Amino acid sequence: MTRARILISLASVILAAGCASAPSHATSPFYREAGSTAAKAGVAVAPDMDITIVVHNEHSRPMRVWVDWPELRHFFLGQVESGDVGIFQVPRVLVEQHGPFCFHAGASGLMDEVFTDAIDLRGKHWVELSLRKVLAHSRTRVR
Repeated sequence: MTRARILISLASVILAAGCASAPSHATSPFYREAGSTAAKAGVAVAPDMDITIVVHNEHSRPMRVWVDWPELRHFFLGQVESGDVGIFQVPRVLVEQHGPFCFHAGASGLMDEVFTDAIDLRGKHWVELSLRKVLAHSRTRVR
């Protein structure tokens, strides 16, 4: 009888902890709430110490976007819905310490992904990633 109570108590604790934990698709710490009008107007939404990344998703599926430095792990920026614009900030100190970075983007369930060439900012603070309907035609622009 005591074992049954212990197992039931343990199962209850595990279930409660699972319900209380953050969702698996939590918002990235690099995400900043901003409208697409600011991005289209070219208004910097980040302080001077941050790099602003604007992702235009023209693909038919929501796309998950990461920043990647070869010697580091991927940093998840967030998910950008189809036809939407996502604005993210990456601390400039990461770029200063680790140099050029690449983007990795893909949709859940799709085998098609895009990996960009290394992006060297050289004093710039604004990067745009345009995800096209055909991911191979996606492009980046530094300003």
